[in-house]
Amino acid sequence: MTEAAGRRSNPWLVLAVLLSIYIVNFADRYLITGLVGPIKAEFGLGDSFMGLLMGPAFVVLYVVMGVPIARLADRSSRIRIIAAGCVLWSLATIATGLATGPTSLALSRVAVGIGEAAFVAPAYSLMADYFRVEKRGLALAILGLATYFGQILGQGGGPAIAALASWRFAFWSIGALGVVLGLLALVLVREPLRELPAESAPPRPDFRALVRLLLASPAMLLITAVPANNFAFTAIVMTLAGLPQGGCILLTRALMADVVDEDELRTGARRSGLYFGLMLTTSKIAIVAGPLALVALQLVGF
Repeated sequence: MTEAAGRRSNPWLVLAVLLSIYIVNFADRYLITGLVGPIKAEFGLGDSFMGLLMGPAFVVLYVVMGVPIARLADRSSRIRIIAAGCVLWSLATIATGLATGPTSLALSRVAVGIGEAAFVAPAYSLMADYFRVEKRGLALAILGLATYFGQILGQGGGPAIAALASWRFAFWSIGALGVVLGLLALVLVREPLRELPAESAPPRPDFRALVRLLLASPAMLLITAVPANNFAFTAIVMTLAGLPQGGCILLTRALMADVVDEDELRTGARRSGLYFGLMLTTSKIAIVAGPLALVALQLVGF
Protein backbone atom coordinates (compact mmCIF):
# COMPACT_ATOMS: atom_id res chain seq x y z
CA MET A 1 0.00 0.00 0.00
CA THR A 2 2.92 2.41 0.67
CA GLU A 3 4.09 2.47 -2.96
CA ALA A 4 0.60 3.30 -4.20
CA ALA A 5 -0.08 5.89 -1.51
CA GLY A 6 1.68 8.65 -3.45
CA ARG A 7 -0.07 7.67 -6.66
CA ARG A 8 -3.57 7.86 -5.24
CA SER A 9 -5.88 10.63 -6.30
CA ASN A 10 -7.52 12.82 -3.70
CA PRO A 11 -10.49 10.79 -2.37
CA TRP A 12 -12.87 13.75 -2.51
CA LEU A 13 -11.84 14.46 -6.09
CA VAL A 14 -12.59 10.83 -6.90
CA LEU A 15 -15.98 11.21 -5.25
CA ALA A 16 -16.69 14.39 -7.24
CA VAL A 17 -15.79 12.68 -10.52
CA LEU A 18 -17.85 9.57 -9.76
CA LEU A 19 -20.76 11.69 -8.55
CA SER A 20 -20.72 13.69 -11.80
CA ILE A 21 -20.63 10.52 -13.90
CA TYR A 22 -23.40 8.93 -11.84
CA ILE A 23 -25.58 12.01 -12.28
CA VAL A 24 -25.16 11.75 -16.06
CA ASN A 25 -25.84 8.01 -15.75
CA PHE A 26 -29.29 8.68 -14.32
CA ALA A 27 -29.88 11.70 -16.57
CA ASP A 28 -29.34 9.63 -19.72
CA ARG A 29 -31.54 6.87 -18.30
CA TYR A 30 -34.49 9.19 -17.60
CA LEU A 31 -33.99 11.70 -20.41
CA ILE A 32 -36.35 9.89 -22.75
CA THR A 33 -39.21 9.91 -20.22
CA GLY A 34 -39.54 13.69 -20.39
CA LEU A 35 -39.36 13.73 -24.19
CA VAL A 36 -41.98 11.09 -24.97
CA GLY A 37 -44.33 13.60 -26.58
CA PRO A 38 -42.08 15.01 -29.31
CA ILE A 39 -40.55 11.59 -30.04
CA LYS A 40 -43.99 10.03 -30.50
CA ALA A 41 -45.11 12.95 -32.63
CA GLU A 42 -42.08 12.78 -34.94
CA PHE A 43 -42.06 9.03 -35.53
CA GLY A 44 -45.77 8.29 -35.09
CA LEU A 45 -45.14 5.80 -32.27
CA GLY A 46 -47.71 4.34 -29.89
CA ASP A 47 -47.70 3.96 -26.13
CA SER A 48 -46.83 0.25 -26.29
CA PHE A 49 -43.62 0.87 -28.21
CA MET A 50 -42.62 3.76 -25.96
CA GLY A 51 -43.25 1.55 -22.93
CA LEU A 52 -40.93 -1.11 -24.35
CA LEU A 53 -38.38 1.57 -25.18
CA MET A 54 -38.34 3.02 -21.67
CA GLY A 55 -38.51 -0.35 -19.92
CA PRO A 56 -37.30 -3.69 -21.36
CA ALA A 57 -35.08 -2.18 -24.08
CA PHE A 58 -32.99 -0.60 -21.33
CA VAL A 59 -33.49 -2.84 -18.31
CA VAL A 60 -32.93 -6.35 -19.69
CA LEU A 61 -29.30 -5.99 -20.74
CA TYR A 62 -28.63 -3.51 -17.95
CA VAL A 63 -29.45 -6.27 -15.46
CA VAL A 64 -27.88 -9.13 -17.42
CA MET A 65 -24.57 -7.33 -18.07
CA GLY A 66 -24.19 -6.11 -14.49
CA VAL A 67 -22.86 -9.41 -13.13
CA PRO A 68 -20.16 -10.17 -15.75
CA ILE A 69 -19.00 -6.55 -15.66
CA ALA A 70 -18.76 -6.74 -11.86
CA ARG A 71 -16.67 -9.91 -12.21
CA LEU A 72 -14.45 -8.11 -14.69
CA ALA A 73 -14.04 -5.23 -12.23
CA ASP A 74 -12.61 -7.70 -9.71
CA ARG A 75 -9.79 -8.52 -12.12
CA SER A 76 -8.99 -5.36 -14.05
CA SER A 77 -8.89 -1.57 -13.84
CA ARG A 78 -12.14 -0.29 -12.37
CA ILE A 79 -11.71 3.29 -13.51
CA ARG A 80 -11.14 2.16 -17.10
CA ILE A 81 -14.33 0.11 -16.97
CA ILE A 82 -16.25 3.11 -15.60
CA ALA A 83 -14.78 5.45 -18.22
CA ALA A 84 -15.46 3.02 -21.07
CA GLY A 85 -19.03 2.49 -19.90
CA CYS A 86 -19.61 6.23 -19.55
CA VAL A 87 -18.34 6.92 -23.07
CA LEU A 88 -20.42 4.03 -24.45
CA TRP A 89 -23.73 5.06 -22.88
CA SER A 90 -23.07 8.72 -23.72
CA LEU A 91 -22.40 7.92 -27.39
CA ALA A 92 -25.58 5.83 -27.36
CA THR A 93 -27.44 8.84 -25.95
CA ILE A 94 -26.09 10.97 -28.78
CA ALA A 95 -27.14 8.23 -31.21
CA THR A 96 -30.67 8.44 -29.78
CA GLY A 97 -30.75 12.05 -30.91
CA LEU A 98 -29.64 10.92 -34.38
CA ALA A 99 -32.29 8.20 -34.65
CA THR A 100 -34.19 7.96 -37.91
CA GLY A 101 -36.89 5.52 -36.83
CA PRO A 102 -38.09 3.02 -34.22
CA THR A 103 -35.30 0.49 -34.86
CA SER A 104 -32.46 2.94 -34.35
CA LEU A 105 -34.22 4.32 -31.27
CA ALA A 106 -34.46 0.83 -29.76
CA LEU A 107 -30.85 -0.09 -30.56
CA SER A 108 -29.60 3.15 -29.03
CA ARG A 109 -31.64 2.50 -25.90
CA VAL A 110 -30.21 -1.03 -25.58
CA ALA A 111 -26.68 0.39 -25.87
CA VAL A 112 -27.44 2.89 -23.10
CA GLY A 113 -28.40 -0.01 -20.83
CA ILE A 114 -25.22 -1.97 -21.61
CA GLY A 115 -23.00 1.05 -20.97
CA GLU A 116 -24.69 2.04 -17.72
CA ALA A 117 -24.26 -1.49 -16.35
CA ALA A 118 -20.53 -0.73 -16.17
CA PHE A 119 -20.80 1.88 -13.42
CA VAL A 120 -22.25 0.72 -10.10
CA ALA A 121 -20.08 -2.27 -9.12
CA PRO A 122 -16.70 -0.74 -10.12
CA ALA A 123 -17.61 2.63 -8.59
CA TYR A 124 -18.57 1.24 -5.19
CA SER A 125 -15.45 -0.93 -5.18
CA LEU A 126 -13.33 2.16 -5.86
CA MET A 127 -15.06 4.06 -3.08
CA ALA A 128 -14.27 1.26 -0.63
CA ASP A 129 -10.56 1.50 -1.48
CA TYR A 130 -10.42 5.30 -1.44
CA PHE A 131 -12.32 5.97 1.81
CA ARG A 132 -11.60 4.64 5.25
CA VAL A 133 -14.41 2.93 7.11
CA GLU A 134 -15.20 5.96 9.27
CA LYS A 135 -15.71 8.17 6.17
CA ARG A 136 -17.12 5.58 3.81
CA GLY A 137 -20.75 5.92 4.87
CA LEU A 138 -20.70 9.69 4.27
CA ALA A 139 -19.02 9.27 0.89
CA LEU A 140 -21.51 6.64 -0.26
CA ALA A 141 -24.43 8.77 0.93
CA ILE A 142 -23.15 11.69 -1.16
CA LEU A 143 -22.70 9.40 -4.17
CA GLY A 144 -26.27 8.16 -3.72
CA LEU A 145 -27.58 11.71 -4.22
CA ALA A 146 -26.85 11.22 -7.93
CA THR A 147 -30.11 9.27 -8.14
CA TYR A 148 -32.10 12.46 -7.60
CA PHE A 149 -29.81 15.02 -9.23
CA GLY A 150 -29.61 12.79 -12.30
CA GLN A 151 -33.38 12.56 -12.57
CA ILE A 152 -33.59 16.33 -12.20
CA LEU A 153 -31.10 16.79 -15.04
CA GLY A 154 -32.78 14.21 -17.27
CA GLN A 155 -36.45 14.91 -16.61
CA GLY A 156 -36.14 18.65 -15.93
CA GLY A 157 -33.13 19.71 -17.98
CA GLY A 158 -33.96 17.57 -21.01
CA PRO A 159 -37.41 19.06 -21.66
CA ALA A 160 -36.03 22.55 -20.91
CA ILE A 161 -33.36 22.08 -23.60
CA ALA A 162 -35.97 20.65 -25.97
CA ALA A 163 -38.23 23.67 -25.41
CA LEU A 164 -35.36 25.98 -26.40
CA ALA A 165 -34.00 23.90 -29.29
CA SER A 166 -35.27 20.38 -30.04
CA TRP A 167 -35.59 16.98 -28.40
CA ARG A 168 -32.63 15.79 -30.47
CA PHE A 169 -30.39 18.56 -29.13
CA ALA A 170 -31.27 17.50 -25.58
CA PHE A 171 -29.83 14.03 -26.27
CA TRP A 172 -26.79 15.46 -28.04
CA SER A 173 -25.88 17.93 -25.31
CA ILE A 174 -26.25 15.60 -22.32
CA GLY A 175 -24.56 12.78 -24.24
CA ALA A 176 -21.60 15.03 -25.08
CA LEU A 177 -21.29 15.95 -21.41
CA GLY A 178 -20.98 12.25 -20.55
CA VAL A 179 -18.24 11.69 -23.13
CA VAL A 180 -16.21 14.53 -21.61
CA LEU A 181 -16.69 13.19 -18.08
CA GLY A 182 -15.66 9.69 -19.13
CA LEU A 183 -12.42 10.97 -20.61
CA LEU A 184 -11.74 13.22 -17.60
CA ALA A 185 -12.13 10.23 -15.29
CA LEU A 186 -9.16 8.53 -16.96
CA VAL A 187 -7.04 11.61 -16.36
CA LEU A 188 -8.12 12.53 -12.81
CA VAL A 189 -8.70 9.17 -11.09
CA ARG A 190 -5.86 6.74 -10.49
CA GLU A 191 -6.50 3.06 -9.95
CA PRO A 192 -5.51 2.26 -6.34
CA LEU A 193 -4.21 -1.02 -5.01
CA ARG A 194 -7.10 -3.12 -3.82
CA GLU A 195 -7.66 -3.25 -0.09
CA LEU A 196 -6.89 -6.75 1.16
CA PRO A 197 -8.58 -8.22 4.25
CA ALA A 198 -6.49 -8.12 7.40
CA GLU A 199 -4.88 -11.38 8.51
CA SER A 200 -6.82 -11.19 11.76
CA ALA A 201 -10.16 -10.76 10.02
CA PRO A 202 -12.65 -13.57 10.71
CA PRO A 203 -13.27 -16.01 7.83
CA ARG A 204 -16.29 -15.41 5.66
CA PRO A 205 -19.30 -17.53 6.62
CA ASP A 206 -20.51 -20.01 4.04
CA PHE A 207 -23.93 -19.61 2.49
CA ARG A 208 -25.74 -21.82 4.99
CA ALA A 209 -24.18 -20.02 7.94
CA LEU A 210 -25.20 -16.70 6.39
CA VAL A 211 -28.80 -17.87 6.01
CA ARG A 212 -28.87 -19.02 9.64
CA LEU A 213 -27.49 -15.66 10.72
CA LEU A 214 -30.18 -13.77 8.83
CA LEU A 215 -32.96 -16.03 10.10
CA ALA A 216 -31.80 -15.39 13.67
CA SER A 217 -32.31 -11.64 13.22
CA PRO A 218 -35.81 -10.45 14.26
CA ALA A 219 -35.36 -7.27 12.21
CA MET A 220 -34.65 -9.25 9.04
CA LEU A 221 -37.68 -11.47 9.64
CA LEU A 222 -39.90 -8.42 10.09
CA ILE A 223 -38.59 -6.81 6.94
CA THR A 224 -38.96 -9.86 4.71
CA ALA A 225 -41.84 -11.81 6.24
CA VAL A 226 -44.48 -9.22 7.09
CA PRO A 227 -46.81 -8.84 4.07
CA ALA A 228 -47.56 -5.21 4.92
CA ASN A 229 -43.89 -4.30 4.60
CA ASN A 230 -43.59 -6.08 1.26
CA PHE A 231 -46.76 -4.43 -0.03
CA ALA A 232 -45.62 -0.98 1.10
CA PHE A 233 -42.19 -1.42 -0.46
CA THR A 234 -43.72 -2.62 -3.72
CA ALA A 235 -46.09 0.37 -3.78
CA ILE A 236 -43.23 2.79 -3.19
CA VAL A 237 -41.09 1.24 -5.94
CA MET A 238 -43.99 1.26 -8.42
CA THR A 239 -44.69 4.91 -7.63
CA LEU A 240 -41.08 6.08 -7.86
CA ALA A 241 -40.44 4.10 -11.05
CA GLY A 242 -43.83 4.31 -12.72
CA LEU A 243 -44.58 8.01 -12.33
CA PRO A 244 -41.39 9.19 -14.06
CA GLN A 245 -41.89 6.68 -16.89
CA GLY A 246 -45.57 7.24 -17.66
CA GLY A 247 -46.48 10.53 -16.03
CA CYS A 248 -45.41 12.65 -18.98
CA ILE A 249 -47.71 10.72 -21.33
CA LEU A 250 -50.68 11.26 -19.03
CA LEU A 251 -49.88 14.96 -18.61
CA THR A 252 -49.54 15.39 -22.37
CA ARG A 253 -52.96 13.86 -22.95
CA ALA A 254 -54.55 15.98 -20.25
CA LEU A 255 -53.14 19.23 -21.66
CA MET A 256 -53.82 18.45 -25.32
CA ALA A 257 -57.08 16.50 -25.25
CA ASP A 258 -58.83 18.98 -27.56
CA VAL A 259 -55.88 20.00 -29.78
CA VAL A 260 -56.05 18.89 -33.42
CA ASP A 261 -53.56 21.19 -35.19
CA GLU A 262 -50.27 19.35 -35.88
CA ASP A 263 -48.02 22.32 -35.02
CA GLU A 264 -49.88 22.90 -31.78
CA LEU A 265 -49.54 19.20 -30.94
CA ARG A 266 -45.76 19.33 -31.28
CA THR A 267 -45.51 22.57 -29.30
CA GLY A 268 -47.79 21.18 -26.62
CA ALA A 269 -45.76 17.97 -26.43
CA ARG A 270 -42.60 19.98 -25.73
CA ARG A 271 -44.37 22.12 -23.12
CA SER A 272 -45.91 19.14 -21.35
CA GLY A 273 -42.47 17.59 -21.05
CA LEU A 274 -41.16 20.84 -19.59
CA TYR A 275 -44.02 21.12 -17.10
CA PHE A 276 -43.60 17.49 -16.08
CA GLY A 277 -39.87 17.99 -15.68
CA LEU A 278 -40.40 21.01 -13.45
CA MET A 279 -42.90 19.07 -11.34
CA LEU A 280 -40.51 16.16 -10.84
CA THR A 281 -37.59 18.52 -10.23
CA THR A 282 -39.50 20.14 -7.37
CA SER A 283 -40.26 16.74 -5.83
CA LYS A 284 -36.66 15.54 -6.17
CA ILE A 285 -35.33 18.72 -4.53
CA ALA A 286 -37.65 18.07 -1.61
CA ILE A 287 -36.41 14.47 -1.34
CA VAL A 288 -32.76 15.53 -1.51
CA ALA A 289 -33.12 18.32 1.05
CA GLY A 290 -33.31 15.90 4.00
CA PRO A 291 -30.14 13.89 3.23
CA LEU A 292 -28.24 17.08 2.38
CA ALA A 293 -29.21 18.54 5.75
CA LEU A 294 -27.92 15.41 7.51
CA VAL A 295 -24.64 15.55 5.55
CA ALA A 296 -24.22 19.22 6.45
CA LEU A 297 -24.83 18.53 10.13
CA GLN A 298 -22.27 15.73 10.10
CA LEU A 299 -19.69 17.93 8.39
CA VAL A 300 -20.03 20.66 11.03
CA GLY A 301 -19.68 18.16 13.85
CA PHE A 302 -23.24 17.45 15.02
